[in-house]
This record gives sequence, C-alpha cells and structure tokens, in this order.
Amino acid sequence: AAPAAVVRALPPRRELLVGRDDERALLSLYLGDPDCRLLTLQGLGGVGKTHLALWVAHEQPFAHVHGAELAATPPGGFVAALAQTLGAEGEGLGGVKASIGGRSQLLLLDNFEHLTAQRPVLE
Repeated sequence: AAPAAVVRALPPRRELLVGRDDERALLSLYLGDPDCRLLTLQGLGGVGKTHLALWVAHEQPFAHVHGAELAATPPGGFVAALAQTLGAEGEGLGGVKASIGGRSQLLLLDNFEHLTAQRPVLE
C-alpha cells in the first residue's frame, strides 16, 4: 500500500535551539513511547517551552503533526479551535474525534494553561 500522506501543520522553527540537547532527547523518548498519550511542558513564561516544543515536534516521525496556538481561545471555544487545527469536517467533538480516527499523530497545544478545565476533552 502507498504510504499515508505526511501532514505537518506547524509554525516554522525559529532561530537555532542552543543548549537543550538533553531536553530534546528526553521529549523524543517520551513521544516515542506508545503509552505516552499526554505530555506537558511547564515552566515560567519566557523560558522557551514553545521554542523547544516546536523543535521537537518538527523532528518527530508522526505522519500527522498539528499545532494550535490557544492564547486567545476562550474556554468555550476549545473544541472549535481543535476542530479548526485538525481540519475536521464535522462539527463539535464528534468532528474532532472523526478527524483523529485511529491515526497516530502529535497535537501540540500552546498556551493551554488557561483552558485546564477542558482537560476532560483531551482525555
């Protein structure tokens, strides 16, 4: 069978990533574990979490990698933001689930901290 199309819907990498080799390796290790379904990067604002996450996401072998910037997303708009990020054809959570299907993919959610009440949606 022909290989599935590769989808990389992420912002481009920014300037060089310096001094984060250990963190990159650790994140790649976690993301390579099939039992790892949710991974959170925490730290003070401005320490480079987004920068690190983008570098690692661009390096992953997943066929589908999507990134969502959620800073301006209100709590009630989280499912719609996911649907838009994934290019879901259906509406609501059903459309999100259908677009994910059984595919192994990476979804990078930036600035999710103000949406933690939406965690059950991720689970």
